[in-house]
Amino acid sequence: MSNLTHSTGHGTGYGNATLLANPELCTLQTCDLSMASFLYLPTVAGNGLYAGIFGVFIVGQLYLGIRHRTWGYMGAMILGLVLELIGYVARVMLHNSPFDNNDFLMYLICLTIAPALLSASVSPTIQLVTQADNFEFRFIFASPESSLYMARTSPVSSLAHIPSSSAPAI
Repeated sequence: MSNLTHSTGHGTGYGNATLLANPELCTLQTCDLSMASFLYLPTVAGNGLYAGIFGVFIVGQLYLGIRHRTWGYMGAMILGLVLELIGYVARVMLHNSPFDNNDFLMYLICLTIAPALLSASVSPTIQLVTQADNFEFRFIFASPESSLYMARTSPVSSLAHIPSSSAPAI
């Protein structure tokens, strides 16, 4: 048994009562990871690698979006990539301060919303693909416009589903 403050859940635990009441005062030297938002430390190397990759993708998408004048696609794609970058930087920050709820919320919100923006940026291209002359699966959609509406509703419905899936059971 260690001398670190430990939470057993539901506001109970043992150790320093001040730290149990306010886990944001914890450090890795005073509390164990049971007081943090999750029970592991995110790796700096892996999350830094992802942040670097998304940073390179931002530069590439900015160049290609300006070159080919795809403003809507570029805007949504860059916004999604920036949110991915912020989310992975927040995970790197969580490695050093796993008890900081602001870093945790920044990681959680950004990496939850970013995939929906990335898929929303790709959805208008589905309409262009279905309008191609040699598109083999044209029979799936009644019209190219219907494919666009279907592709646009999926990111919205996935974002709308998040609060209901995280609600506590009654």
